[in-house]
Amino acid sequence: VDICTPNYLHSIIAVDAFKAGKHVFVDKPLCIELEEIEEIIKPCGLFRMKAQNIKDASARLIRDYDGQVPDNMDELLKLEEPKNNLPKTALPTVDEVYAVFDSAIEEGCDEIIAYTISSALGGTYNALCLFAKDYEKTHNVKIHVVDTRAAAFLEGYHAIRAVEMLNEGMTTEQVLKESAWAIDHQRFIGVVTKLDYLVYNGRLKGAKAFFGKMLSICPFLSFNKEGQICPVESIRTPKKAMNRTCEVLGEILGDRSPEDYMLCHIYTSVENLKVFKEIEAKYGIQTNHEDVVMSPVSGC
Repeated sequence: VDICTPNYLHSIIAVDAFKAGKHVFVDKPLCIELEEIEEIIKPCGLFRMKAQNIKDASARLIRDYDGQVPDNMDELLKLEEPKNNLPKTALPTVDEVYAVFDSAIEEGCDEIIAYTISSALGGTYNALCLFAKDYEKTHNVKIHVVDTRAAAFLEGYHAIRAVEMLNEGMTTEQVLKESAWAIDHQRFIGVVTKLDYLVYNGRLKGAKAFFGKMLSICPFLSFNKEGQICPVESIRTPKKAMNRTCEVLGEILGDRSPEDYMLCHIYTSVENLKVFKEIEAKYGIQTNHEDVVMSPVSGC
């Protein structure tokens, strides 16, 4: 059995496989908690480890930054040792998920709808599906996990709308149907005006990073229907990239009234947002929701 599932499942599946008498190969890291090592070794007759990479949960890269809450990515990068400590995952642990489920049940809920970041960007959706299936076995609750095929505030907006619809008296089935329609019709487009974030996060390396920064290349990106981030164009200079974004926005909106859509800015830099709004005004584009700062995980 070759175990290459999300990290938090490694020890659980390994123990079950060993108990079933199987030979087991576990992808790194072997486990999340150091205490899990003994549980894995105990049921197996022979144990070998190559390229040991056991990660203690306390070494996770998401830091508190002494309670500081940056307004944008530029502020985050000014904090102590930011380049080495940028968050690289939004994947919750099983204990964190169960804690949320437990609190919902304590509040009297018999159904839960969980909206996740795009399954094409991480393992959260698949993880929650497994967590939910396991949780339902021992609790009297029905859990619906929804892949938003998006990220950042757009992901959270679906959850906000779900609460509004439930408060309006809609059933869970109706809410899920409306959410599915909204996800099928959403658009998420944007421009990376500063390649540093992609370099720090490891998504852009070597010569591409060097020449991209030297030439002021700004990737114009868009989510496709499957929730994958796809490069549309590479444009020289941030201002040209912002103009191109407004052109595409104009094509998408057409002659629609602001009453017929929800449009907001999700940003990482206050300075760039000011410039974008000036360009946006020239195109007659109207947002109808407050500006929302992008999380460091997505912003990177």
